[in-house]
Amino acid sequence: MKPLRKCFCEYPREDLLHACREKFGRGRTTLELMSACASAGERECVGAAALLGIEEALFCDLFADDPGSLLHALSCRRKLLEELAREGISPAPACEAAAGK
Repeated sequence: MKPLRKCFCEYPREDLLHACREKFGRGRTTLELMSACASAGERECVGAAALLGIEEALFCDLFADDPGSLLHALSCRRKLLEELAREGISPAPACEAAAGK
């Protein structure tokens, strides 16, 4: 079994953007998107897209053992968020969305 990718830049860009547009632009849930996936690669893209919806501090916790990878992943995450923002898509972190912010 191939190891999971560690950064947004490792996913096919258009597949990742599609998952982000569906999740945050069209409001589909992660479960809906996962159910519609035909491959493990598609499911990985949906999972990566879902990580945009969590607080940055929580995202950082995922890399607690690897600070070098964290800096790289944060940079790629911010680039992806900026690209989505240019399309008018802004993933609200899950805890802010739940609080009605």
